[in-house]
Amino acid sequence: VTLWRTPPGGGAPANWQAVTDVARGEFVKLVCGDDLLHPTCLREQVDAMDAHPQVSLVCARRDIVDAQGRLVLGGRGMSRIRGLHEGRVAIRRTVRAGTNIFGEPAAVLMRRADLVAVGGWWADFPYVIDEATYALVLLRGDLYAVDRSLAAFRVSDQQWSVELADRQAQQVRAFHDALAARAPGLVSRGDLRRGALMATGLAGARHTVYRLLHRRMRAG
Repeated sequence: VTLWRTPPGGGAPANWQAVTDVARGEFVKLVCGDDLLHPTCLREQVDAMDAHPQVSLVCARRDIVDAQGRLVLGGRGMSRIRGLHEGRVAIRRTVRAGTNIFGEPAAVLMRRADLVAVGGWWADFPYVIDEATYALVLLRGDLYAVDRSLAAFRVSDQQWSVELADRQAQQVRAFHDALAARAPGLVSRGDLRRGALMATGLAGARHTVYRLLHRRMRAG
C-alpha cells in the first residue's frame, strides 16, 4: 500500500488523473471520498477480467447510502444489462439511456493500459467525467456487467439538488455530441436525439426524487 498525497487545486479531474498517473497495477479502481467497496468486489471484478481478456471495463450494481451509512437506494445501475457485451454496443446503450448506466468509479474496474491509451480521464465534462471516460475505454474493448451490488456510493443532502440535476443533463448532452464527433459512426442521430430527450426527462424526474431524498435525510 502506497500513500500518495495529491497536490491541491484542479478539483476531481486533476486529482483523478494524478492518482492514475502514479498507478502501476494492471487494473485501476478509483474509490472517491468515503464510498464503500463490498467484501467481494475486487475478487469478482478481477475474476471477470481474467476470464475475459477482451474486456476493458467491468461494472457492477451499486447501493446509494446516506452520510450515516443507511441505505437510500439499493441495486442501482446497469439498465438491466448483465454479463459480456461488445464495448461499442454498451456505449450506444448508455448514450440512448441519457445517463451513466455503468455507475460511479467505485463500481467500475478498468484495465490501466486501456485508460492510459485513451489519454486518461476525459475531463471536458466534469459532471460526467466518469461516463465520458468509460466510453473511451470501451472503444478499446468489451464490457462485463456483474448483476449485483458490489459497491456503495455515499451522498449528503447537499449533493441532492435540482441545480445539479440540470447541470448533469446539460453536460450529458454535450458529452454525447463530443463523443459522436470523436468516434464517427459510433452513434446515430437517432441515438443522440433519444439520449437528449432521456437526459432532459431524467433531470425532471430527479427534481422530485432529490426533494424527497433531501427531506428524508434531513429528517433522519
